[in-house]
Amino acid sequence: MKYIINGLPVTTGRSCFTACLHNIMANYGYMVSEPDCFFLADGLRYRFRKRCFGEALSPMNRFQFQPFPQLMGRFANAIGVRFGCGGSVEKGTDWERIRNILMHDTPILVSINSDVLDYFPRLAQTEIQEPPHCIILYGFDDIKKYAYIADPYVVDYQGNRSKFKGGLPLEQFKKSILEYFWLELFECTEIKTQNAVRAIKAGLDSFFSEKESEDFLCGACAVRETIWALSNIGEENVRFAKSCAETAFLIRVNLSFINHYLIEEIDRYTTEPEASRQMMAQLTRIQAQWDAFYMKLLKAAYLKSRTLLDRCIQSGDLLLDRQFQLFSELSQAFGRYTAENRLKI
Repeated sequence: MKYIINGLPVTTGRSCFTACLHNIMANYGYMVSEPDCFFLADGLRYRFRKRCFGEALSPMNRFQFQPFPQLMGRFANAIGVRFGCGGSVEKGTDWERIRNILMHDTPILVSINSDVLDYFPRLAQTEIQEPPHCIILYGFDDIKKYAYIADPYVVDYQGNRSKFKGGLPLEQFKKSILEYFWLELFECTEIKTQNAVRAIKAGLDSFFSEKESEDFLCGACAVRETIWALSNIGEENVRFAKSCAETAFLIRVNLSFINHYLIEEIDRYTTEPEASRQMMAQLTRIQAQWDAFYMKLLKAAYLKSRTLLDRCIQSGDLLLDRQFQLFSELSQAFGRYTAENRLKI
């Protein structure tokens, strides 16, 4: 049997989970921007494990990526709909469930082991053990043995973004599924602008107010510790290059796209064009500085240079000061919007 959901839109995004959410919402006719999806899911949450005596965890092992079910649950709750989820499909019952969901014209968001994605060279060839990747499953073919997927976030080594829509070998795909989720949007009402703006304000506020839990540093403290942790790695350490590369990856995939999201949100909700242009220019400049920081950190990894790494730590710390100041100013601006239904920068 073959079944494909026709007409599924695929727009290239900046983060796999929220780009998938944006495209799934568009499939149902709801124009919810990718940045709005991110903030409605309360995506601005960061956790970095506290350092324990005698413990030598890599940056990737210390960073806690947000579980996709939690993001999906918060998003569904924010827009007032139900969602469903399931686990691996090693047992045939789960695959039958997935088939039935698809045959009700419901696209499914899938968390998958990235090593199966041969169209995604950065994921397939990197030495860094990257976290699970999110894609959209929109069809299957039992005869040709294909699963049909859409991936709105494909990134090459230079950071160029593209998209993929096509087939993967079915059995290999099924074995790589970690979790899957879907939205029940049949009774979804219009998503109010006010709710999205409140979510932006709340996300920026909690980023500063949430300091730590029992085992983790949180928010701004977690991001700063991600960079500071590099101070404890010597040139002779076999983990030097890997730790630099992993930290560069964490900064790029968890912080860099936020500035792009905020630029879009300011442009969407502003009522003061001139002041907004100035704020967007500041975000653009600091994003360019983060891109340069990323490349310098990779260079330090390649050269195994302690001197260059120390410079990166210092410049990264200053960048975080500027970044957090912009976050604080934007929190105040979006607070004024929720009070006055207009965004004043």
